[in-house]
Amino acid sequence: MPTPTDAPAAPGPRREAPAQVLLRGLAVLEALNRRPISSLAQLAAETGLAKPTLVRVLGILALKNYAERLPNRRGYRIGGRVRALSAGYRASASVVSIARPLLARFTAQHKWPVSIGTLDGDAMRLEASTQQDTAFAAATDRGRLARRLPLLTSALGLAYLAFCPAEERATLLEMLHPPPADRSALDRVLPEIAARGYATTPPLPGEQALGFAVPIRSGHAVLGCITLRYFGKALSEHQVAARYLAPLQDMAAVIAANQRLGVAEDA
Repeated sequence: MPTPTDAPAAPGPRREAPAQVLLRGLAVLEALNRRPISSLAQLAAETGLAKPTLVRVLGILALKNYAERLPNRRGYRIGGRVRALSAGYRASASVVSIARPLLARFTAQHKWPVSIGTLDGDAMRLEASTQQDTAFAAATDRGRLARRLPLLTSALGLAYLAFCPAEERATLLEMLHPPPADRSALDRVLPEIAARGYATTPPLPGEQALGFAVPIRSGHAVLGCITLRYFGKALSEHQVAARYLAPLQDMAAVIAANQRLGVAEDA
């Protein structure tokens, strides 16, 4: 006869993936930010989270002053520490503002369109471009501005992943959770990108142009990436690297230096 100690242990609570926990916390912060004070019912309706889960998430946020519970069951509001989260966004806006005249100057000199993208959660957002300033732009690239481009298949995204700090890269890959075969390929490709200084877009169906991207680095941080879009039928990757890698890297260095100084380039 089996004794009670021989019985299988009851399954414990299912552990959530860190990425899922993080995304839930961000969803709650976004909901809190929509009004001065939010009730638990309002937050549940907006986030789709069960009230027990919400209480747990809010408690974690409150520990670090990202959220605050008001007395007498009056609800919840944003905590004072959330102000620190906007600093990165202001830095991103500054980088884009500094980059605009430099992008225009590059295209005026070299004809090919260039764009700047910054990290937007689990993708790269195209913030500014010179597509409209040159006849060398591909028709399929029109309307790309403000689009979110995938980290794993865009030149902008691959450049970001290759050059960002290892801890940030690990977090992003955990969020993206690529299949094992794709993860193995990334583990091989990303060091190659870092060694040569640029990333390229793999051939995609329906795309007329290819991407060639370099990072904008400030210390160990990546502020964004610049991509040049070119026709593969006109130039090889080797030719693009030989002609434009150094000018693109010089432009990225000027953007990073001016961002640190808080100086915008004159057009």
